[in-house]
Amino acid sequence: MQAGQKVIHVSRPDLGVGEIQSVAGERLNVCFASTCFTGIPTSSLAPADEGFPCATSAVLPPLTPEAHLQVVSQRYGIAALWHITSSENVATILGNGLLSRHQVQQSDLSMVDISDATVQDHRVAKGTRNGMALHDYVPLYIRAQNPMLFCRRHYNATLCLLEVDLHVCLQEGVLFTDGNAACQSTHFYDRLSDLRFLDWRALNAAYWNDVPDGKRKRCAEVLVPHHLPVHFIKRIHTATAATCNWLQQQGIQAVHSPQRFF
Repeated sequence: MQAGQKVIHVSRPDLGVGEIQSVAGERLNVCFASTCFTGIPTSSLAPADEGFPCATSAVLPPLTPEAHLQVVSQRYGIAALWHITSSENVATILGNGLLSRHQVQQSDLSMVDISDATVQDHRVAKGTRNGMALHDYVPLYIRAQNPMLFCRRHYNATLCLLEVDLHVCLQEGVLFTDGNAACQSTHFYDRLSDLRFLDWRALNAAYWNDVPDGKRKRCAEVLVPHHLPVHFIKRIHTATAATCNWLQQQGIQAVHSPQRFF
């Protein structure tokens, strides 16, 4: 970022568009229409789209939730969210949406469980800051290629990645984590602006082990309470052509995307 650049304050979108006055390393002095800030870290700012008027000449209305989501998506390079499941679950998911683990257990639905039993025990033991259990949420990953998918690579013949629309983040009660939700050191957040607290070096690294605590951080999650409606599922990706063909024979649209798997 450089002096004169138009920016948005990620955690204060109500300020509208500001302009960088000066740069000192990773700290910036920025003026918005109603106030100026000294020493803002670059992680708190996002570039504004070209064509916005200067913040010092007009007071812009607050960003809508959809516009804020677009800013976050562009800043962090998040095009979608991801859920890992067995191909045998896809028909049930398309008929019912994605259900939390507790809702699946309370239903008569038959689902193939691909999770690690030890990790699930940790998730049972850990609550969240709003008092709900982790198994009351549908877990989504911010990055598809993560340690969970790597550990399940030997099951690629039956694995699917569900590509989920980012707009699910605007659902009431959604939480964000800065790593695997089962880990004791993981923090929970409830605002889009809190995504600045995630370690994007780990989330964007070619090898997460190159970043301290990268294995945990690469598994950062978006947690949707109870149920994710099926209309949020954009695509179904498979590791193998055989699985893709098997789903298509059932009338389910799927995409063979081996590059998304290990």
